Formats: sequence, structure tokens, C-alpha cells
Amino acid sequence: LRADQTLVPPRDHLAVAQAVVAVMRAGAPLRLSLSDGGSVERIQLSSCIEAGETPQAIVAIGRWQSARSLGAFSLVGCTVAPGFEFSGFELAAAGFPQP
Repeated sequence: LRADQTLVPPRDHLAVAQAVVAVMRAGAPLRLSLSDGGSVERIQLSSCIEAGETPQAIVAIGRWQSARSLGAFSLVGCTVAPGFEFSGFELAAAGFPQP
């Protein structure tokens, strides 16, 4: 993910019917925004633990999420459980308020 990109187009966020574990692999910190449709939680994934950042985060089932690199690029691995199925994937409609 380069700094000029988002995980999906900026107006779109996704929710999955599976839990997601996002793990920082390399590059610049990544801002992960999570929402239950009301409140928003922002997590900064990074290997800089002493700065209060975390190298991994769990996205609960059914939460909306978006991601943005805070530098030139961010490499983040995502593991879902149970296994990913497109039937549990949803893009937000145009006009969805970004977290």
C-alpha cells in the first residue's frame, strides 16, 4: 500500500463476516480505522512498540474498516477466520461516512 492509496477507494470501506488479524510486515506505519457504524477506533500499526504503537490488530466480525499508509508504503498481512468467502464481503455505498 503506497501513501497515495487506500485499501479500497476512499469512499468505500469493507466489512467481512470473519474476524481479521492485521499484522505489520514492513514499511511505514499504517492507520487502520474501524467502525461499528457509530464510533470510530483508530489503530496505528507499526513495529515501534515503545512509541505506543502495535504491530498487530484484531478486527472483529462485522466491523467496517479502512487503511491508509502514513509513508511511502506499508506491507500488512491479513488473516481471516473462518476462511474468507465473498458472500461475507461488503463494500460501503457511495456517501458512506469515512471513519
